[in-house]
Amino acid sequence: MSEEKAEILKNNKRVWITILLLASCLTAAALLWGRQGVPARSLASTAQLDSLIIQTLDLHGVASEQVRQSEITIDSTFTRRVYSVTVPFDFSKTTYHYDLHSVLLPYSATTVGKVQFPEKNIAIQILYNSRVLRTVHLRTDPLLDQSP
Repeated sequence: MSEEKAEILKNNKRVWITILLLASCLTAAALLWGRQGVPARSLASTAQLDSLIIQTLDLHGVASEQVRQSEITIDSTFTRRVYSVTVPFDFSKTTYHYDLHSVLLPYSATTVGKVQFPEKNIAIQILYNSRVLRTVHLRTDPLLDQSP
């Protein structure tokens, strides 16, 4: 008799595990089906990309005097714009990188950051269609920390 009870309990456990597994699969499917994704957009031009970079810098309180633009010739058909930005010591470069990445994500553009130690400066490259279009260098300037 005890062997029968053990068999019944074993079968009940299997049934409950199957029911829970089915319920979790249905819940996951409902969440994926109901999830609203990020609407995909495309960059109209590199000028639009420049505008998004400048807007993100403005949101972080970076003055236009702190931003210097230059261009690097890659080959006969392409030049890359480089933004050199000086920021105070307490400016969060990582937060800026995250916010820039979030702004560019709907346009299918990605960012790659490289931190230079010990200065903790960061170079952010912006890629679109596997091509680096822009670079943003964030450098700490100790003179910006001083109050007039």
